[in-house]
Amino acid sequence: MTGLFITSSRIGDAVMTLSIIEALRKQSPDMTYSVAADPLVASLFKDDPQCLNIISFPKRKASLHWFHLWQHCIGTSWDWVIDTRGSAISYMLRTKKRFCWHADPNDRRPKIEQLCAMANVPTTPARIYISKDRHARLRHLLPEVPIFVVAPVANWIGKQWPIDRFQEIMQRFCDTYKDAHIFVLAASSEEQQLQPLRNAIPTDRVTFSTDLTKKHTLTLIDMAALMARGKLFLGNDSGLMHMSYALNVPVIGLFGPSRDAIYGPYPRAQHTVIRIPLSYEELLRTPGFSHKNQECYMTDLTVDDVWRSVKMKYEKVK
Repeated sequence: MTGLFITSSRIGDAVMTLSIIEALRKQSPDMTYSVAADPLVASLFKDDPQCLNIISFPKRKASLHWFHLWQHCIGTSWDWVIDTRGSAISYMLRTKKRFCWHADPNDRRPKIEQLCAMANVPTTPARIYISKDRHARLRHLLPEVPIFVVAPVANWIGKQWPIDRFQEIMQRFCDTYKDAHIFVLAASSEEQQLQPLRNAIPTDRVTFSTDLTKKHTLTLIDMAALMARGKLFLGNDSGLMHMSYALNVPVIGLFGPSRDAIYGPYPRAQHTVIRIPLSYEELLRTPGFSHKNQECYMTDLTVDDVWRSVKMKYEKVK
């Protein structure tokens, strides 16, 4: 049985769609598939032994990327086509079964439950596969001690906990756990925001992913292999948070202007969500609130609140 899987272009959304693949794998262990993916997320599928082909699917002007994908896929008769981007292309391909995403703004179930229901498969946690060879090849990039993974930057300042508070958490962690190491994750374009952390944390206690990417050619799946070394992840609502729970790393996710019930780490019982006192719905009704504002909505989340959760969870998993 061979299918075509069209995944999302953003990291977090693409990771959540992996729940469908994992459910199909459990139903049909001999299942194989091709994936159509944006280059940003394509490498997440590279080590999955049942992914036979990765179709590079970069965005093009005038939506020509869809025409390119159609040209690539029209010659194949698929057993199934699953389109998590809700496009029309799944209706233009030969297939025995097709499933196409249709967003329902009133659906308050976790997104992973929504995705699996769309594909008519049991709800299954997402999983990122990392090969033994990749683990072995990259192992020297982090020390052989317990790793605390921290992702302090979000794609919107509104849902980013202030950097100085991440700094305080990292300082407390270093003071409390002398044998552990911190791995800070961020994109190269976010380097400037990391400077307060560089100035405050001893260099022998922290590794910055941005330094590794300057020295080595690392893809997203390479970064996932390093993240998988983590004993605990702390970060904002971001693609990196979703990658962590799909790597079976315990997550502490910080939430404000997003729906943690839908986009929080999954399954919730294995992870921790800390959100600001206001619910998402209450925040929406706050005068002047806007997703276009360049102001932080996370300031009511205190360092003490987060540190209690970090200490409690790390003591369980170290």
